[in-house]
Amino acid sequence: MPVRMEVAMKICVPVESAEGLQAPLYDRFGSAPYFLLFELGQGVLTSINRGSPDRVRGMCEPVRELLDHAVDVVICKGINGHGIEMLARHGIRVYRTNAETAGEAVEDFRSGLPEGIGTPTSRFPSGHP
Repeated sequence: MPVRMEVAMKICVPVESAEGLQAPLYDRFGSAPYFLLFELGQGVLTSINRGSPDRVRGMCEPVRELLDHAVDVVICKGINGHGIEMLARHGIRVYRTNAETAGEAVEDFRSGLPEGIGTPTSRFPSGHP
């Protein structure tokens, strides 16, 4: 099913570093050290530093962080069922990608390539964001 693009859509891509569109994607949504936010209609980039990747499990609130920034879409490599459920509950759509960089993920999204997901990806054990 093609993605319906909205002019002011804000996309979140979990990444390893604050290198903008060249940043490598992080494998797991909930424990990504950075979220790269990209405003589709305006091309504006914002990086959110999420702190140490060694932070205590269960103490981060990735969905709250995205709600604070009015995110519409998450494009990621891996996410668990709880993450998908929490994002969906707040109207944030989730798409899986095999892109290596944030820029590739955004371009794939514009082209309609990412697969929308409503169940956990099989890459990660249940309960690991």
